[in-house]
Amino acid sequence: MRFLKWLIRLVPGFIVMGLTLWAILFFVFAPKLPDTSTLWEESASPAITLLDEQDRVIGTRGGAGLRPIRLSELPNYLGQAVIAIEDKRFYDHFGLDVIGFARAIITNIKAGAIRQGGSTITQQLAKNLFLSHERSLKRKLEELFLAIWLETRLSKDEILALYLNRVYFGAGAYGVETAARRYFNKSAKSLTLAESAMLAGLLKAPSVLAPTNNLNRAQARARVVLTTMVQAGFIEVRQADEAKANPAKVAPRIAQETGYFIDLALSRVEDRLGRPQRDMAVGTTLNLTVQRATERAVNAVFERELVKESPLETAVVILDQAGGIKAMLGGRFYGRSSFNRAIQANRQVGSAFKPVVVAAGLKEGIQPATRVDDGPITVDGWSPRNADGQYQGRVTVETALAKSLNVATVRLSETIGRERVIEMAGALGIDANIQPVPALALGTAQVSALDMARAYGAFAFDGVLPAPHLLRAVRAGRDESLWFEPPQGAAVMNAAHARQMTQMLQTAVRDGTGRAAAASGCNPAGKTGTTQRARDAWFIGYCRGLVAAVWVGFDDNRPMRGVTGGGLPAKIFAEIFQALPNYQPAPTPAAKPDQLAEALANEGVDWLLQQLQTVLDELTRP
Repeated sequence: MRFLKWLIRLVPGFIVMGLTLWAILFFVFAPKLPDTSTLWEESASPAITLLDEQDRVIGTRGGAGLRPIRLSELPNYLGQAVIAIEDKRFYDHFGLDVIGFARAIITNIKAGAIRQGGSTITQQLAKNLFLSHERSLKRKLEELFLAIWLETRLSKDEILALYLNRVYFGAGAYGVETAARRYFNKSAKSLTLAESAMLAGLLKAPSVLAPTNNLNRAQARARVVLTTMVQAGFIEVRQADEAKANPAKVAPRIAQETGYFIDLALSRVEDRLGRPQRDMAVGTTLNLTVQRATERAVNAVFERELVKESPLETAVVILDQAGGIKAMLGGRFYGRSSFNRAIQANRQVGSAFKPVVVAAGLKEGIQPATRVDDGPITVDGWSPRNADGQYQGRVTVETALAKSLNVATVRLSETIGRERVIEMAGALGIDANIQPVPALALGTAQVSALDMARAYGAFAFDGVLPAPHLLRAVRAGRDESLWFEPPQGAAVMNAAHARQMTQMLQTAVRDGTGRAAAASGCNPAGKTGTTQRARDAWFIGYCRGLVAAVWVGFDDNRPMRGVTGGGLPAKIFAEIFQALPNYQPAPTPAAKPDQLAEALANEGVDWLLQQLQTVLDELTRP
């Protein structure tokens, strides 16, 4: 009892110390407290205009012309859904949810990692309104003080409404009105319970959960929100069951195939600059002429070769020498699904991987004319066979590549060593966790179309691996302009070896499996790829200063019938470049003196002779 009395006497002191500490922290960390009177004027979703490399308009995103929407104009269950899943005690706390914050700390300590956040809706609004994306204790304290400030200046309903008008819902949609129009083609005022639950569910991870990317995942998340609403007492079990039985679906939209590129560009802008706060123009590397040629080529080939409504999908990505993305098609119908197969889908590449094996061989001293045995071989109990079941005997490396001979390629891989092949794949940017198994030579790795285009870019551009990028500049207002320095490509293989690869890949088109691509009329270099049971079909090739990767397959990975890399993908490639007879790539910067010295030091006289030959070729061109 004596100890308890002593402890009670200390309580006033602890209170005074706590208040003093709080005052000191407030003075040190609280930023200049902002004026809240103009928040409604600034809460409209900004309009973002995207421009191609010639400053032609690609498209727009955001809330151009949309005014902020008040909470009283929205259905009650929208705000209830957000509160239930994001901040259950929103109407009870003062900006900091002490109970939720304590629970998050305990959970994270037990897990030994950040598993749960403790931010309230008010804190999230404060961050969106006034702070950067920096993660630090100082910014977290600023967020807390700003949240408390907002709670003293605004009503709870105003805070919730401002939050709904500014928060990101994925797919380039900032604010609930923009999101409702983006996903459901209606105003937020008309949202159903199922649609409200889906939008609330997106807030946890908007880019990942967006229904245009994965409708099933978005619907599953909405079911969690509905269950939480029942537990919070906002709706009855009957209402939740009815909404779960009739989940929200994405409304059909007018097809805009550049949407795949636009979505990616917007995500990169946010990564670099954070949430857009005002109208802006984003300059990109896309070339609308190349993009439209790509879209028309895909449509024409599919209509000519297949039933137009076939569920067969495709992905195309085209890069220039600097790595700028000139065209991107993430699927046949952006209006049906914005899942970007060009970058998000990793598929087996089959024989399109064989040039990597050959490039590794060149590094080890093997030449295109070196002969390799295309006869029976067994490695670790596995006996590869050629596609036609026949053996060609001793053939040159160039012939083995052109005719896509499996057995000869496996023997070449075993001769130079699987680890050397994996090293070359890594140097070419193929980061696919390739296992050192005998079948690696036949393309068991799963790679995206963007990464395959990049890898072949090293062959196309004298051994320099391009660094993919899609942003040039961002303009906000009249005076503010931010230019992005494009990433620099890296020399990953000898230029002479890259040119040997080009010669062999030109043979593969002219005399080998890629003959259909020859119709492009630009003497392309390239290679086909078809995986086991034709689950994936590829053609990756290059000409006119551009490298293109084309993939065809089913989303569910089921086998195709009658489709090979030398068919649809090669024909799509040919159709694209037929439409670009006069395309001229942007000039590449001249080598700086230090780059020239470095190149001479690395490759010596061979490199200099190659440059002289290039000049002579230009001078003697008719």
